[in-house]
Amino acid sequence: MKTTHGIILAAGEGKRLLPFTEQEPKCFVQIAGVTILENALNHFALHGVIRVSIVVGHLKENIQDKIGKSYRGMTVEYIHNSNFRSTNSMFSLYLALREVHEPVWVLEGDVFFDDSVLDLKVAGDFAWYADSSIRDIDGAYLQSGEDGVVKSLEIIRDLGLLRDGHHKSMGLLHLTAVGAKKMTDWLSAGVQEDKVNLYYDLIVAEHLREFKVNLVDVRGNKWFEIDTYDDLQKAQNLFGSHGR
Repeated sequence: MKTTHGIILAAGEGKRLLPFTEQEPKCFVQIAGVTILENALNHFALHGVIRVSIVVGHLKENIQDKIGKSYRGMTVEYIHNSNFRSTNSMFSLYLALREVHEPVWVLEGDVFFDDSVLDLKVAGDFAWYADSSIRDIDGAYLQSGEDGVVKSLEIIRDLGLLRDGHHKSMGLLHLTAVGAKKMTDWLSAGVQEDKVNLYYDLIVAEHLREFKVNLVDVRGNKWFEIDTYDDLQKAQNLFGSHGR
């Protein structure tokens, strides 16, 4: 059964990509001639998504004007995180998931990827897509047991701490209705505890013993997270003009 709803988190300021992000949102960075946002939307459309919710904040009008209310047959709605300067991804995802009662893709708005990732088998009610081959990008890393269930999730900045078994988060989740409800409950509790300036990754990390989060290894599929100009150059080299 196709998952027909997608959420894209695109509210952040992208300060490490200044001066570009003074005039345009981070998701408008182009890789191989395609913006990060349009690349994601194109892939969602090809994989049966019919409704997309984009969480916007910084330069939200630019996104709304460019994408509009529909895109390649998909209905597009916008969720405004008016507190985008003082909150992080957990709050944006909280805003987007509150009314979700069906299976949904969740994607961070700075990830450029090949559509082959969406062909990988979804696992369980809560699937987290991560790459076992990455060792040169800091950020969220997961480890799982032999059963594929995530047992640890942490933000690693010192790459010297990486070990065999670490998987770099791709910034892509798949949630069933059950998984979306569980994630919403965790985020709601986090908001009540004033954890609004955390990554959603760290909220999930607090609850790994309560609910199965399954790891999907995207190793061998092309993707890149763009935070800096160095990342942008690496992504251009990876995808190139004929790399998609």
